[in-house]
Amino acid sequence: MVNRADTGFDDPARTTASVRRRDQSAHIAGPTMSDARPRPTFLYIGTPKSGSTWIYEALRSHPQVFVPVAKDLQFFDNNYRLGWDWYLRHFKNAGSAVAVGDLSQDYYWSAPAAARIRAELPEIRLICCLREPGDFAISALRWIHNHTGRLGSNFGEIAEHLSFARLLSYRENLEIYFDLFPRDQILVVFYEDLKAEPRTFIRQLYQFIGVDPDYEPAVLSSRSNVTRPPRSRMLLRLAFETAQLLRRLGAANLVGAVRWNPIFDKLVYRGTMRREDRFAQIELDRIAERVRQEAAGELDALARLIGKPLPAQWLRAAHRRS
Repeated sequence: MVNRADTGFDDPARTTASVRRRDQSAHIAGPTMSDARPRPTFLYIGTPKSGSTWIYEALRSHPQVFVPVAKDLQFFDNNYRLGWDWYLRHFKNAGSAVAVGDLSQDYYWSAPAAARIRAELPEIRLICCLREPGDFAISALRWIHNHTGRLGSNFGEIAEHLSFARLLSYRENLEIYFDLFPRDQILVVFYEDLKAEPRTFIRQLYQFIGVDPDYEPAVLSSRSNVTRPPRSRMLLRLAFETAQLLRRLGAANLVGAVRWNPIFDKLVYRGTMRREDRFAQIELDRIAERVRQEAAGELDALARLIGKPLPAQWLRAAHRRS
């Protein structure tokens, strides 16, 4: 969730067809049918700031599931040039796992990623978790502001950036995947359901990827990756830029190992809000209301696309001031 000038950001004007044409000249051959190395059977494609870390931990703990140490391999969007050998190395320890997964939360808004996934893994199962647009905007704005200054120096500037608008375009981004994949290979779930009924939520994911749905992960009673203020925004941005560089150099597993280290977590984040954080929340709430009003006209079309009703919280929030 950064400026894709640095990490392959999609131009919103691109179409799937034009992406396919451009990819033909730079296509990296995928594994052949005789290649017995483990490869993904499912992908979590997005969205960011919608429970992906909780989902990752719930999947990682399941005895029939293998996911790499590195969450966000970003292979099909940012690291495709590194090739299939690099990608498949992350799954070499999958052993007899029933389901093997890659959780890269920015695939959902990358048309090149969608086309590459369809070409290389046509039978893959895709998971996407959506969050109420206003709440999503608040969490995403905090994350972007803390981790990178490329989209703007304050919340207002970031919210006006074309990249942020693209991130919020749920229907437009998912339409590409529904055009490319059979409907029964795509599972769209909601962050609100994760919060309300985590056991039912993860059971649905387990069933979708074909593993024992009765397994109960330890994270059922916990929250993961709650947005917290950094001790130093400069330090956090330096850590983020270093992580992005290491990913581009093919060291995603190292990034994952550091990311899950509790010492790193304590060094970078603090647990309490300061006075300036409370003032910032006022601006975030104002932006969230605007996002909700702009998204309201798209909700019916989104529900038709994914083939299920949206959570009641979405509809209440959208019409709160209409």
